[in-house]
Amino acid sequence: MTFSIQLNGWPVCPKAIAWEAEDIAIAAGEIVHILTPRDASMSRPANIPSQQWHKYTMRINQFTLSEWPQLSPTTIADLSIGEEQSDSVGIAVSWSPPGLGRYTRNVLSVLTSNLLLSLWETNGDPGVWQRTCVVNNLIKPASITSDTQFRRATRIRSFAWLPKLTQIEGTKSGTHLLILADDAQNLHVCRVRKTQNMDYGNWVIDPIAAHALTSPLPVEPGSFLRQVLETSSPVSDIETTAWTFESHRDDVPVTAELQVKVSFGQVKRAQYFSVRVSRVGPFSTDFSTPAEIAVDITQLDKLHNGHMLLQQPQSSFFDEAIIGPKSEFDQKWKLGGQVRVRSWGTAYSHDHTQAAACVTFHPSRMLQSTTANHQHTWVFVANLTPQRQKPLMESRVNVIHRILLFLAGISPAMIKSDLDRKVARNAISLIRMYSNEFTSLEPWAAAISSTITGTTVDQTNAEAGQLPTNGHQTHSTDPEMHLTSLSEEICEVCNSSIPFDTSARCAKGHVFTRCSLTFLAIQEPGICMSCAQCGKQFLDPGKLDMSDGLCLSRMLFSEFDVCPYCQGKYRG
Repeated sequence: MTFSIQLNGWPVCPKAIAWEAEDIAIAAGEIVHILTPRDASMSRPANIPSQQWHKYTMRINQFTLSEWPQLSPTTIADLSIGEEQSDSVGIAVSWSPPGLGRYTRNVLSVLTSNLLLSLWETNGDPGVWQRTCVVNNLIKPASITSDTQFRRATRIRSFAWLPKLTQIEGTKSGTHLLILADDAQNLHVCRVRKTQNMDYGNWVIDPIAAHALTSPLPVEPGSFLRQVLETSSPVSDIETTAWTFESHRDDVPVTAELQVKVSFGQVKRAQYFSVRVSRVGPFSTDFSTPAEIAVDITQLDKLHNGHMLLQQPQSSFFDEAIIGPKSEFDQKWKLGGQVRVRSWGTAYSHDHTQAAACVTFHPSRMLQSTTANHQHTWVFVANLTPQRQKPLMESRVNVIHRILLFLAGISPAMIKSDLDRKVARNAISLIRMYSNEFTSLEPWAAAISSTITGTTVDQTNAEAGQLPTNGHQTHSTDPEMHLTSLSEEICEVCNSSIPFDTSARCAKGHVFTRCSLTFLAIQEPGICMSCAQCGKQFLDPGKLDMSDGLCLSRMLFSEFDVCPYCQGKYRG
């Protein structure tokens, strides 16, 4: 089945559409449209497939002075019409691999005709997007002393995200690499990361490899135009293959390689390069200091060893679906069948079960004069194979088991803050409640209890008088079981105790929601996030007072960076 969505504006770039795990981005001149599938928590009943998508439009050509400082005109030899005189329309759009943005979401990258590359983030709510970085401002080219060369080196002509790379660094989020072509005819590989992944911004972009380009385009000898073009980068597109890996010891990949095609101009002459990434030293054990890597760029004469560029669906696949809207356009403007269809790119969904195409319709035998109100883009979405079913909701007891097993593998030395102690106390309570199932976790519970209270778990039980110490099972088989307390929380409204039960109701009747990961009561507004799929509530780690560096609570939220019950992504 194929359906279409009509949007305002016309694209101006050949690859105007990009699709990540959820959102589709379409660059249409000075704006970018974001299409987000409506989930169960926000959908309205609709039999029309196109109405099952939320549409949001953001303007991409508006910059603050801090994002785009005012530039004085330069000499003709160093002039960039795009930088100085363009309308800053979108000329390329792409999604980062998952795990880079807030709540492990993808980051939207938009290159505008003023040669600025912007990174946009969302908190997961449809229609909430922020430009949080202009990459040009964070690039610091080495060994450049001239202002002219520095200006050229910070203009970005083309870019591409390298596919997700998790094997080298050994972390769930992986190593995020961005390849850039600047206006000084250099190819750069940059490592992109965030110092604080739980909030907007906090970007660090480190150029870690560079290679000088030589243009293969012929230019008439002796002309002044040749002199100008030889100092300006004509790179128009960058494409990559998938990663291949080499293991040097213990079957652990320590080197990854992919190949890159760099196209020049509209004639698509190309050069090819190999990009090799190697880990230098051990895996990283700290979120703030990733593993050290080395990157080498080598020029090739062609793609080698069977490497194939990552492909997008053919536009001809949508020919049948286009017939209807094309006919409507023809009848509306009385063109007598003289209609030209222009394709602005295609994209696969992340699991390749769907494909999308971006097209516009135009008269084929006359000039087209129109206003912005009559400029429309059609996005066609087709189902290629039956979509994979979403993972079934895991039972509460099984999820608790997985959470406790993870916590039990953390050293007591990682308990550094009051939040860590609260999380640990709840874990102890759960282990004692399910003593028959979690017998192997009792030593950890005893060690943690001694660390945070100076008493044993059995002593705490005896003081609480609520849990038995003889090891008998105390819970019902109902998944929404009633949880009793080893160490109660205090209500911030009335200072009365909050028993450790599902409802999180204090002794005086104030009712709160429990975090579905830490099982702490959420007592303040604005400090929680929810699963975009099942709606369960969680404390937002970006709004909590956690210790710097590694600590128990930070490690817990990092491990369960998607909903542990349904594998849905979080939403702010």
